[in-house]
Parts: sequence; C-alpha cells; structure tokens
Amino acid sequence: MRLADRLEVVADALAAGAGPAEALALVQSAGPEAARWAAKMSGVVGAGVSLASALAQAEKLRPTEVALLRAAERHGAVGPALRWMAGRRRARRARVAGVAQGTFVLVAMLVLTILASALPALVLGGAVGPAVAPGLAGTGVGLAAVFVGVPLALRRPRVAGALAAVPAVGHLVRLQAEAELAAATAAIVEAGGTLREGLAAAAEVVVVPALAAGAREGLGLVATDGGSRARRPRPVKAGVASEALLLALVVGERAGELPARLRAYVAGAEARVTARLVVALRAVLLVLIVWLSLEGLLGASGGSAGLFDLGGGLPLDPGTQRELEQLMKEIQ
Repeated sequence: MRLADRLEVVADALAAGAGPAEALALVQSAGPEAARWAAKMSGVVGAGVSLASALAQAEKLRPTEVALLRAAERHGAVGPALRWMAGRRRARRARVAGVAQGTFVLVAMLVLTILASALPALVLGGAVGPAVAPGLAGTGVGLAAVFVGVPLALRRPRVAGALAAVPAVGHLVRLQAEAELAAATAAIVEAGGTLREGLAAAAEVVVVPALAAGAREGLGLVATDGGSRARRPRPVKAGVASEALLLALVVGERAGELPARLRAYVAGAEARVTARLVVALRAVLLVLIVWLSLEGLLGASGGSAGLFDLGGGLPLDPGTQRELEQLMKEIQ
C-alpha cells in the first residue's frame, strides 16, 4: 500500500467525520506494512501533535507538501490537502510511466544501434567493451537526467524560474506549475476556503517565483468584500498565468463549481505536459539513432567518426584496425 493510498484513506475518513485516530485505525486494517505506519502515526498524534505535523515528522515530504499541509491546517482543510498530496504523487508516477512507455521502443533501438557498432570488433576479434561502453554510459546518464535529475532540479525555485524564461522549455515548466497551483487551490476551496485563500495557500507549492507571487496577489482576479465571489477582475501581468487558467478560475468561481473546473484544468495540463515530453524525447532519440547509424557507416568505410564518438566509428585496437582496413580494400 503506497503512501498515496494511505493518505487517501485518511482523507476519506476525515471527510466522513472521523477523527485522526479513527482514520489511522482504518489504515491499520490494510496490511502489516500499513499497520506499522498507522501505529507510528498514531503514537505521534496521541502525544498531542496534529495530524499534519505528524505527517511532516514521519514522512519525507517535499517542502511544498509540508507548506500546503500547514496552510490547510490553518483553514481546517487537512482532509482535502491529503487528497491533494495523494493525487499529485499519483500524477507524477503516471507521467513517468507515460514518458517511459512512449519512448521505450526508441530507447531500445538506440541501445541496439550502440551494440551494433561493436559488430566489426566482435567479428574480427577486437575489444568489444571500448566500442559500446561510452554509448551505453551516455544513454544511462541521459535517462537518469531525464527521469531523476530534471525533476529534482525543478524543485528549486531558482532553477524553475530560470527555465520558465526559456522559450521552448519554459512553456512546459509554466504549464506544470499552473497544474500544481490549480490542484492546491481546488483542495483549499473544496474545504470551504475562498478563492483568494486558496490561491494564497497554493502559492506555497508553486516553484516558479513569478507565478507564486501572482498567486499571493490573487492573480489580479479577486477583489473580495467578505464573500468568495470574484468581481471586477483586475489586469494580471502578461505571462504570469495562462488565459486557460484564468478562465478556469473566473468561470468556475462565478458558476459555483470552482474545484471541478480546476480539477479538469489539472487533468488537461498533465496530459499536455506528458504528451509534449514524449514528443520531445522521441525527437532527440531519433536524431541520436540516425547520427550513430551514420557514424557507424562512416567509421566502417574509413571516414570521419563525426562529432560525438558515442557508438559507431569508435577506434579498434591497432591489429584489428589493420585487418579491417585490409578487408575493406579487398571488398573494394
């Protein structure tokens, strides 16, 4: 049972009117691992610590998750915040799975292309390792950067803010940040908070500084008079938030269905981010496959090995190289 599943069970129990102890007791019935987790949490909560604080102490939560939990606790919205945490964790896993599934075939082709560069050495008795090690290592480093390094780097506001200003990459960074903002706002509003309160709390989970600052100011949308409905939307600085997000906020607030509108926006934004990541990675992988294939042909014919010796065209040992050159002369 993953942490997201446990958090959702606790959130459902809290929504049904159960207390933290009762909610954790429900988790205990899910299995031995869940029972140990619930027992540990119950011990902390029983010592007078709030559920949100207990989670922050017992789990390795992201700083943004802790910040939203604190804000939700002030608004009495711990249950919706837990559901938000569960949803965001599932969304991140779904994106990784979607990108991996969408690029698996091309990654396999790239690995096979690199391995094929070792065929001359294998046939002529040369060293195979030097022919494939750089390419395989480069592929591994690249995959680690895409699936681990980039997500970790994007947790830092400075990195996210810098990348948000890059023309091609910035759109995806801003779109993902808007999805996080919309999901967190929906969690607070669903618990009875106003739109301004939801945006202020959600600003704690946004890593793009310009969008976070705009959220703290209400994105220029809300001029409250004690109620929660938006009136007289003020202009928002261009580029702070997309028109699609602003429309979801305004229309959802005025129609009285803001959480549903924001969840729909989040689902669409997540799908667009995943699809565009897959397209971008496929393009990069295709370029590498074609490049390495051409390098292999040029290397086998005695031509230049190209700019990057990642696969084909890698030098063989001197004895094997002489045999290969003699064989190519005989073929010609």
